[in-house]
Amino acid sequence: MPRKKEISRELLSLKKKTSWSWEKMCREFHRVMGQEGPSHTTLFRYAVGKAHRPNVLTERYVRDAIGKVTLELVQNELSESETKRRGVEHRLQQTEIRFRELVENAKDLIYRYRLDPPAYEYINPVVKDMLGYTPEEFYANPKLLLKIIHPEDKPALERDLRDPTTEHVTRRWIRKDGRVIRCEGVYVHIYDEAGHWIAIEGIARDITEREQGKNEPTERMGQLAV
Repeated sequence: MPRKKEISRELLSLKKKTSWSWEKMCREFHRVMGQEGPSHTTLFRYAVGKAHRPNVLTERYVRDAIGKVTLELVQNELSESETKRRGVEHRLQQTEIRFRELVENAKDLIYRYRLDPPAYEYINPVVKDMLGYTPEEFYANPKLLLKIIHPEDKPALERDLRDPTTEHVTRRWIRKDGRVIRCEGVYVHIYDEAGHWIAIEGIARDITEREQGKNEPTERMGQLAV
């Protein structure tokens, strides 16, 4: 009797997992076992505990068939899962490539600045056109921004790095060739799970020409020693 109940549970569990009809389950058993076995009616009777004449050979066949089918289902699930995982990874890689191309080809300056220890985690190539310095120079010198800020705007920049409330700013910067430009920027403050302010992500745009349209003369500060 215990064996009948065990087979009943396994049959019902397999049917629930696969949603197969008893006819389909019977065909699958015959396929994995490589030989004919009990009919779908017999499987149903074992499942509901009403097998008329329990048979040791039949029960062994059913138990072995359930094991083989279950193993096959698990292997198929793992294979499908791996295929899906690879598909997701590929899509993420393609998205990352497109996003990076978009960012690196953007006309605006885009960056991420870590606060502790201070370091640029990313700055796009447009910084070379905008300020005359390469991304590598910013990576090598985290304090470069403080050295090329216009002296009158430096206190405000230092306050920005202490106070995470500022989000929209206009600052003047001294290019590598000594020319002063005016940039309009937006900050996004990044926090960790504990709520600590850990980084700044920002975007900045050179608005010098727009300001010069207001008859503001071009300012020069001379080249800086950075």
